[in-house]
Amino acid sequence: MITLWQIVRLLANHPHFGTTLMTADRKAGQSIGSVFPHLITQDLPSMVAIKDADFSSVDAVFCCLPHGTTQEIIKGLPKSLKIVDLSADFRLRDTSEYKEWYGQEHRAPDLQVR
Repeated sequence: MITLWQIVRLLANHPHFGTTLMTADRKAGQSIGSVFPHLITQDLPSMVAIKDADFSSVDAVFCCLPHGTTQEIIKGLPKSLKIVDLSADFRLRDTSEYKEWYGQEHRAPDLQVR
């Protein structure tokens, strides 16, 4: 399983991608280096709360959240964004199977790509 810090490291060193926004509600206002010291040398923006995030200069979003969380977050994002979800929320093609695996109804079946 790929983690948040691995995504950040890969994108920070990629010649065609840049990180313009990082959200983390519990760590809002902190630098990524203060949370993940091994990333302190990367030139990255400080983290902001999702409610305060400005997505106007963002093309794509990587979500690294626990299952059940990403559904609600994605619902509130601009529809123009490309989204890569690393949680389990959109892993199953058939959202009716979500309850069987995760014990709750899927709350955003209309956002599932088939």
